[in-house]
Amino acid sequence: MKTIDEVKAVVRAAFEHDIDLFWSVDENDEVRAAIVVNDVFFWGCSDCEDVEVEDLPMLNQAMKDGGYILWKYLFVCRKRKMRPQGAWINGTLFNDNVLRQHFLDAGPVREIDVGNPKELE
Repeated sequence: MKTIDEVKAVVRAAFEHDIDLFWSVDENDEVRAAIVVNDVFFWGCSDCEDVEVEDLPMLNQAMKDGGYILWKYLFVCRKRKMRPQGAWINGTLFNDNVLRQHFLDAGPVREIDVGNPKELE
């Protein structure tokens, strides 16, 4: 984020949606905000996704579609155009078939590999 208005917009969204963001400032004094998604996309891996001002409409839609708990992960899936790893989908609150389908629609089927060691159930 390069301007104070961009930072304010992301801070406002974080406050309105109760987002826990990781904040940092790089060597060029550019502010970064990121959602932590450890182990969601890759088995045993720390991970985060930057939130930019242009992401806010997608973030708002994910909140409507993903509910209070899982919306931030749905936002990252949609931004990356990627499904979470199978173990995460299988082990997370997916009793709701509509919610599960939102996550499956976010990206193509993933190959089974070291980052995605389990097939979908």
